[in-house]
Amino acid sequence: MFTAQMLQVWSDGAFKGIHRRFHRSIVRHMPPYQTPNYFRAGKVDSEFEAQTPFKV
Repeated sequence: MFTAQMLQVWSDGAFKGIHRRFHRSIVRHMPPYQTPNYFRAGKVDSEFEAQTPFKV
């Protein structure tokens, strides 16, 4: 379920936005009993979080 929704939101790379927005967009498509978490551990990397997901 998660992977299917992630791929839909990602839309072959057409998604524009940061990691937090990507997470929120996926959550909107998920049932309440399968909600992915956005959990940060350790030092926050603001530069990374401001990037588009899957940026290499």
